[in-house]
Amino acid sequence: KIGYKGAYGSVKNFVADLRKRKRVAAPLDIEYHSRRDIRRILWQNHLEVDAERDIIDRILQQYPKLQPVYAFVAGFRECIAEKDHVGFTELILFEQQRRDPLTKHFIRRLLTDFK
Repeated sequence: KIGYKGAYGSVKNFVADLRKRKRVAAPLDIEYHSRRDIRRILWQNHLEVDAERDIIDRILQQYPKLQPVYAFVAGFRECIAEKDHVGFTELILFEQQRRDPLTKHFIRRLLTDFK
């Protein structure tokens, strides 16, 4: 009715985001990321892109509890990229000893794959 010519899917996504913000009482003028978005950003980031690095920095400032998790993810990605078996093993065992509830399930699954 107001002349919008875009796709219906875009409107659905926009309204879904507004509803999520309302549900968690997040202000509309502050950047909001769902748990799914944060998980994707932390695991599938491209640090060479300034915009993505800025998003990660803002998320880590907003949610300081994620900083050790992101350090683990970065170390994990680096070990995989460099095929560093020893570093990978040390990283997994260190994270297991740390017993972070945010990585606990992932570490448990990795350790069962080690066997």
